[in-house]
Amino acid sequence: MTVTLLGSLRALAGEALTSFDVEEGSNLKVILRALGVKYPSLTEALTTAPRTTLIIINGVEIGNLQGIETMIRVDANITMLPVIHGG
Repeated sequence: MTVTLLGSLRALAGEALTSFDVEEGSNLKVILRALGVKYPSLTEALTTAPRTTLIIINGVEIGNLQGIETMIRVDANITMLPVIHGG
């Protein structure tokens, strides 16, 4: 499974692309936790995801799936992009 980090997430992690071996049946919540372990600098940003982060799994935004409870296949491609709000 691969994760592409864009914007400030990429800067915090120090790289744009990472991969994980996941057990079949793991959900997005498990992946977010694993990202925080691999990249401690992402921990704060990940605690507010997906509220502050656009997360796309295999081309589908998680709001159209089951949110952070979405099951992740071992061959999944996840893209994460921080949402910037201004006023």
